[in-house]
Amino acid sequence: MIRDEELIDTSVPRLIETALLSPSSTETVVLSSSGEANACDIWFVVPTGWPPDVIIRLYGRLGDARVLLKQVELQDTHRTTAASMASGVAMSVRGRPVTSFELSLESRTTATGSGRFMMQVWSAPAHPRTVGSLTTAPQQLAAEESVIALRSGSIPVFAAGDSSGRALIVGAGAAGLPTGGVVTVQGPGTGGRAAREAARYAITSVGTSKPSLATAATSHYLLTLAASSKRVEIQRIAVSFWGATANTAEVRIVGSRSASAPTVGNGVAVTPRAMDLADPASTCTARSWGTTLTLASPEDLLVHTLHSSQRDSLTFEADAWGKPITLRAGSTDSFGLRLIVDVAAASQTLAVAATVHFIEV
Repeated sequence: MIRDEELIDTSVPRLIETALLSPSSTETVVLSSSGEANACDIWFVVPTGWPPDVIIRLYGRLGDARVLLKQVELQDTHRTTAASMASGVAMSVRGRPVTSFELSLESRTTATGSGRFMMQVWSAPAHPRTVGSLTTAPQQLAAEESVIALRSGSIPVFAAGDSSGRALIVGAGAAGLPTGGVVTVQGPGTGGRAAREAARYAITSVGTSKPSLATAATSHYLLTLAASSKRVEIQRIAVSFWGATANTAEVRIVGSRSASAPTVGNGVAVTPRAMDLADPASTCTARSWGTTLTLASPEDLLVHTLHSSQRDSLTFEADAWGKPITLRAGSTDSFGLRLIVDVAAASQTLAVAATVHFIEV
């Protein structure tokens, strides 16, 4: 006889979705899950004409407690547009056990047309993590991906299996080493983990600059990094910004790659700092701040829009399972991080600081 047993596989995402709706000026709960879960994704498909300031809020319930886990405006989400409809993932929660999730909508201005919101909930082993808007930028936790290889110089070490199906190791062996070869562990990319971490560096903007927002289309380069004789892999980019409440300008923070070396202009030389004092000096060239410090034909890889009254931070981290932003060894490749003024505001500034972590391989 079955007694109080959970028959639902909570590791499989359950889908809950709304009917077609339009947000009102009053915060309204539009979705609610039932049953314990610790992971949640909020998807949406809405008309492109919806106002950008629609507020999406995700609450968690635990017993009698109801807590706001995340809040994001529609304009701060990453969206894909097709046939006059915009789709995206508004926010995600991992490792936060609750008895239910609740999703609410609120629009500061009138929203025309109908959209739909979808909630996927499940349970999975994960550290507590909530992502979605600028307040808590997405954090990619790097996994240790290793490959075990058997070698004996250039000689293959696996022979045909024996009668029991076990693989045999072949080779003459050497003093102090197992007969047939050596077991080695390699991290992702060239060399093992120790070799890759032996050359990790950081560059930071010189002080905290307050670029002028008085002229539209002006570019202020926060940082540039030029390639060296080694391959450069950019692992992390962190930008913080602080604007006055009355600021009315609109700007973009753009990360770009170029096949040409930066034009020095009025940039200030920056010395990359080794994360480990035992590491050799970096062979890269870095510069900071300047309106005439530029990249030739930049290819934009990261674009983030913000209002000059915002006070927050932005973080990019390379995925552990993919290739990071890479500058080829021995090339003229370069990377630049710049702030572009789209809508000007006379006599206004925005305090911005930037840090880039990279390795040389």
